[in-house]
Amino acid sequence: MTHLETTRINDVIGLQIGAIQEFASELNVESDIEELQANLSKLEKSVAKLNSTLKALPHE
Repeated sequence: MTHLETTRINDVIGLQIGAIQEFASELNVESDIEELQANLSKLEKSVAKLNSTLKALPHE
């Protein structure tokens, strides 16, 4: 992989991790069940997107 490709991949992964951290910070024990489920759903989708990105990367 070229330096540019590696940099772009790192940027994408960084953005996805940032989204995961943001959604995780919204989880709150004081939330009602519906809000908790909605926030957890956003978190699960973000983790799945990151997982998909990582699986698509070439492995040595």
